[in-house]
Amino acid sequence: MSKQPARAYWDILIKLNGALLDEPSFHRRRTIILAAISELTGRSGSLWLAEDGQSSLEAMPRFLQQAAQDGQVTFDEATGQQAHPLRHLQTGQFLGLLAGHFANVPSDVVKALLAQTQLALAYPTAEAQAWVSTALLQVAETTRNLQTLDEVLTSITRIIPVIAGVDACAIWLRSAATEGAGTDRYTVAADYGFSKAEVKFLQSYTLSGASLLAIRLAILKQPLLISPADVAEELPAELVAVFAGQTTLFLPLLSQGDLSGLLMMRFDAQWVASEPQLQMMRGIAHQAAAAIQTAQLLEAQQEEAYVSTALLQVAQVVATQADLAVILETIARITPVLTGVNYCLVFLYQGHDRGVLTAQYGLAEVSLPLPLPLADFSELRAVVAEGRQAVIQSADRLPAPLHRAGLSSLRQGLIIPLGVKEEVVGALMVGDDQPRPPLAGKRKDILTGIAYQTALAIDNARLYAQRARQEQLERELELAREIQTAFIPRALPSPAGWELATFWQMAREVGGDFFDVIPLPQDQLLVVVADVSGKGVPAALFMALTRSLIQATTLELNQPGHILARVNHLLLPNNQKNMFVTMFCAIFDLKTGQVVYTSAGHNPPLLVRRSGEIVCLQTQGIVLGILEEIAFEQKVIDLGEDEGILFYTDGITEAFGPQDEMFGEARLQAALRAHWHYPAAEIVQALHQAVLHFAGSQPQSDDRTLLLLKREAVKRER
Repeated sequence: MSKQPARAYWDILIKLNGALLDEPSFHRRRTIILAAISELTGRSGSLWLAEDGQSSLEAMPRFLQQAAQDGQVTFDEATGQQAHPLRHLQTGQFLGLLAGHFANVPSDVVKALLAQTQLALAYPTAEAQAWVSTALLQVAETTRNLQTLDEVLTSITRIIPVIAGVDACAIWLRSAATEGAGTDRYTVAADYGFSKAEVKFLQSYTLSGASLLAIRLAILKQPLLISPADVAEELPAELVAVFAGQTTLFLPLLSQGDLSGLLMMRFDAQWVASEPQLQMMRGIAHQAAAAIQTAQLLEAQQEEAYVSTALLQVAQVVATQADLAVILETIARITPVLTGVNYCLVFLYQGHDRGVLTAQYGLAEVSLPLPLPLADFSELRAVVAEGRQAVIQSADRLPAPLHRAGLSSLRQGLIIPLGVKEEVVGALMVGDDQPRPPLAGKRKDILTGIAYQTALAIDNARLYAQRARQEQLERELELAREIQTAFIPRALPSPAGWELATFWQMAREVGGDFFDVIPLPQDQLLVVVADVSGKGVPAALFMALTRSLIQATTLELNQPGHILARVNHLLLPNNQKNMFVTMFCAIFDLKTGQVVYTSAGHNPPLLVRRSGEIVCLQTQGIVLGILEEIAFEQKVIDLGEDEGILFYTDGITEAFGPQDEMFGEARLQAALRAHWHYPAAEIVQALHQAVLHFAGSQPQSDDRTLLLLKREAVKRER
């Protein structure tokens, strides 16, 4: 069966409504429902009822057995049928299964059919079901073509008393000035049926988002029915006089899961709500929220001419076209014109981890629709699963079909979920292949509005999938680890009369610690210990650049202060991300024991004298990579026998223990002094164990580096 216009589906449901209303026979209602399935899908369906023995597991096809056992919608790959469980609307009791070829039927139509079927099975007559469905269709028809917020609010508050039999109703909306600014406030935007005095009071009253009424509606997202006896307890004191002695129903108006307003209905004291009535009230609130959200979006667009014009064009496309394929093609064509992007792609989510590229602009010749398994496109899977936007920073993450279609040159991209009624039905993807301003600000506002209008046009329910971004993050971290590890010296010099030992361990998030030991002419040895700001790949790359500059500079210069000044000068033009590096640089004369050193804001190394005295090697100097023409203070010391210097990074002293206390320099000095009589390698290992013992089960939050250069004691003959 070819796909029908959207209006034709609803005409079939309205006809089904009338047929059920006029037919009290249970057997005939079942026949009418099956006839409606055939008319909707062009093929026969089936209705399996738990009470007539027909739903015996042995008698059912396997996919129906699965639906009956799991209580979930199932899909039969062989026949293309879907099976939907049916439950009693009040008790939740399993009633049976409805099966048919619904793949080409809009999801909201399928939901309406299921609702009608469940009501027809759950109640002895079809009057309740017909009443609810007809009322909701009437609300939908009333608000469908309205544009302004005032029109929507007026129409809703006028039609509710007619179809719901209420005495009075009002709509509270969240004040725009308070959105995202602390406690929300709600004011009456429309009312009907109140006295002049009540209207005057309600229009001057502001309901706080911190009130018990607002909090309950925001958290529970369910109607709140207040009896006359509970008015004083349930409502703010200022509202008690308005609703005293009457039954009141408050329903949340939700926008993307947040409480954007309240719908209030006031009844006389004797009114008792039935489940069909509450179902209808919830449906009215849901449709009112959707209509209000649409109207608010249009009014917000009018505040800024360009945004207004852009989104209005999209809204007109959605409103004037009945063919979904034509709507999506038009949106894909006009989005680049309105926002300046090079590409626009519209995906529909079909369930079972499958997506389909349905419309596009900017790609090479590509045959549509193009199936795209979400397993091959992790960003799209994350958008569908999480219902939030995702940024694409490289074409490397795109699946092969999109590469072949022309997206291999993508420089930046944005995927926006297409959500309606709190369900993600697809995604809108845009991108640039040239350096442009980020997809933010006004461009992002327009794209978000276009996505919302597109979602309303599609209105095809899909299931949430699981987030799949972790794999990409792990690959980036692994790349950073490989870069950092590659630049740590694998072999160290072994100068005569000296002991050299090191320890280096990166954190899981990858920091920027590194060290180097470079032999120089005339029996000299350069020692550098440094820590680059930041984490991940940027820190690893900046570390690699810094180390390379040090090695190149030492070919020309032999003073620590001059070396750091030259490295700082060379780093500045290559530091677009405003990173910096702390560094301690020392040159050892291996014959005399003289040490010339300087620092660029690094942790001062610890000088250990033969007497056991420990001295911090302080010197003036700021970090590298920030300022030009820095002068570094140099100092000179002499190392005697059995004396040495311990270099370290802040990952050692700032290691946290279980009580959130840092390891600190005092503990480091104590451990160093206690083990100084050991060989250098054993001293470094003992310091590492001291840090591990202190940290216990606390995770390592930063790289840890130790480097010890100790002058050996000369053995003299007796």
